[in-house]
Amino acid sequence: MLLTPVAAPQVLDMLPALLQQLPEGTEVVVNDWGVGRLIARQYPTLRRAAGRILCRMVKDPRLPGAEWAPQCGYGFDSPSMQAVWRRLGVQRLEMDVPLFPDVDAFADLPLPKGVHLP
Repeated sequence: MLLTPVAAPQVLDMLPALLQQLPEGTEVVVNDWGVGRLIARQYPTLRRAAGRILCRMVKDPRLPGAEWAPQCGYGFDSPSMQAVWRRLGVQRLEMDVPLFPDVDAFADLPLPKGVHLP
């Protein structure tokens, strides 16, 4: 697995030299839309996971309760977001635990997920 950063132009310039050395099927955790596009177009044999930066959630502790969580509009399962995941070939999501989790917090997500527990 390769975890990529938010990509400055220099990162996008240097990344192909690294990506071409990865064995087919290696998972790359993408944290930048440009990196996701680069890999989808030039390295389609690499598996892509959307990283925590792309799967960002509002986690403001000032929210008064769980009833406000839908207002944060995560939208990971929206038709337009699913189209983006498909276009980039994303097969998995990496994310943080929501501010007000419950047993169904991840039930509606369109892809398998990895959850970061700090």
